[in-house]
Amino acid sequence: MSKCGVNRYADDPFSLRIYGGQNANKGMWPWQISLRLTHPQYGPLGHWCGGILVHRQWILTAAHCIIKSLRPLSFDSPLFSLPQAIFWKVLVGEHHQTIQEGTEKTYNVSLVLTYNRFQNYDEDIAMMRLSEPVKLTEFVQPICLPKENEEFQGAECTATGWGKVEY
Repeated sequence: MSKCGVNRYADDPFSLRIYGGQNANKGMWPWQISLRLTHPQYGPLGHWCGGILVHRQWILTAAHCIIKSLRPLSFDSPLFSLPQAIFWKVLVGEHHQTIQEGTEKTYNVSLVLTYNRFQNYDEDIAMMRLSEPVKLTEFVQPICLPKENEEFQGAECTATGWGKVEY
């Protein structure tokens, strides 16, 4: 298993690249989750947003994914403000969104919390409690949380998710 907060490919020179993105190796970010939406009117919409496993039973994601999603095709509407747990599932161990690889497992969400000062993209934080703890594997691990008073100035960061790798 990976050292806490360090992916198994940390020595890969391509891991320093962020502009345009790149495909990740399987298991590179074992804390990355796929947040899945089943809309009450439109049915299963599949992957909606990414998130991070911060504990075996807790997910950190963006509040704008839950309350108001800035998406194309007029999804920026009250119809897509869905803070109720019943509409959400979390997929862990995912790599290729269109290929079943046997490392994935879906969990139900039992509670959705959004930061009460969230507005536009300010204070854009939400937490989701899973209905049961995830099973930890080499492909499913919580990310490290900082210690109290830990400094981050000058620290390197990596953005992960299922975004575009081109243009």
